[in-house]
Amino acid sequence: MEITSTRVAPEGQMIAVEFLGEGGELVSVVMSNVENNIGAENAVQHAQALLAQVLSFGTEPDEAINSHDALSNGNVEDCRHKATVRF
Repeated sequence: MEITSTRVAPEGQMIAVEFLGEGGELVSVVMSNVENNIGAENAVQHAQALLAQVLSFGTEPDEAINSHDALSNGNVEDCRHKATVRF
């Protein structure tokens, strides 16, 4: 998908970023913005970081994805070594 444009749309306590492709494709990323720390100027960067995490999802099946995943699997040790990424 070759991205031709992006749109940023605040929606209450959420903010959406849409990536539009040359063939009519559309990828939307909707993020929580309760703390109002994501603005139009940095929303695309936040969305790209989130998509990078999605891209790597499932590539290392033996490791927890985040601290919540580690705790839900009973992997307290994994939880201590993972950094939390907030969006």
